[in-house]
Amino acid sequence: MEKSKFNLSNEMKIGLVVIAAIIVAFVGFRIMKDQPVFRQSNVLYTTFDRVDALLPGSVVHVKGLKIGTVKGIEYQVDSDNMLITLNITSTIPIPVGSKAKLVSPEVFGSVTVEIVRSNSAEQAEWESFLEGVTEQGLIDKFSEKGDEAIDKLNVSLTRLNGLMGKLDSSLYSDNRDKIGNTLSSFEKTGKDVQQLIERRKSDIDSMIISMSNAAQNFDELSEGNKAEVDSMLTSLKNASMELETLSKGLNKTTLSLNDILGKINEGTGTFGKMVNDESLYTNLDSLSFNLNELVKNIQKDPKKYLKHMRLVEVF
Repeated sequence: MEKSKFNLSNEMKIGLVVIAAIIVAFVGFRIMKDQPVFRQSNVLYTTFDRVDALLPGSVVHVKGLKIGTVKGIEYQVDSDNMLITLNITSTIPIPVGSKAKLVSPEVFGSVTVEIVRSNSAEQAEWESFLEGVTEQGLIDKFSEKGDEAIDKLNVSLTRLNGLMGKLDSSLYSDNRDKIGNTLSSFEKTGKDVQQLIERRKSDIDSMIISMSNAAQNFDELSEGNKAEVDSMLTSLKNASMELETLSKGLNKTTLSLNDILGKINEGTGTFGKMVNDESLYTNLDSLSFNLNELVKNIQKDPKKYLKHMRLVEVF
């Protein structure tokens, strides 16, 4: 059984091609105009005194979010300003009292229009006007600051020229001869030094040779006595270790002595009491005095004190 075939006439094919071309052209036109393909866009108007290279197709945004494009720019002769048609494709509501701000690029980029939304709860009607404001761009700021800087620079250059003129007249009128004499003295000194070096060149060469020989002899001496040098270094190292041990012992002795002196100052122990107890010192002093007196009396009259001893007969 044969399948039925659906044949299109040439007229039908041409009609379909034309319809497809119209659809493609319509879609392309809407896309090129940055307009929604399947829904109607909304329009707002604003005016600026100048546009600063604003072009149809430039971005319209709210805080950086694109909501549309510039649809048209028209110069109004009567009011001497620019009528800007804004094509809004976003559903973001725009309140009444919002403003359209012309934003200049910082350094590179294109001029854009920013919608500054108001706090009103009422929404703006489409095809209504928004107040247009112009933001001062970075180039304008640089231009103003540049004019101020140029004025200040001109004043500074004028003062600098005056100062250099005074310095020039001071140097080359009053001190010209002194400067010339100083330069001549420097030149003469340089020549004298050069002549001295040339005259003493042989002495300098011999001195360098002697120093080289001395260094070589020192190296040979060091190589020949390497064992003795190593032994000397070992002895010095041992002596250093012994000194370190002795230093540690002295530190311990010093700590012990400080501890003893601290106890003496606090009155601890017999010696501490003798040092800090004034009455004990007084008694000892009195006892010493009495003993001295007793010894003197015994020397003067020993019989008086030794009469009960047998040794008294000797006297």
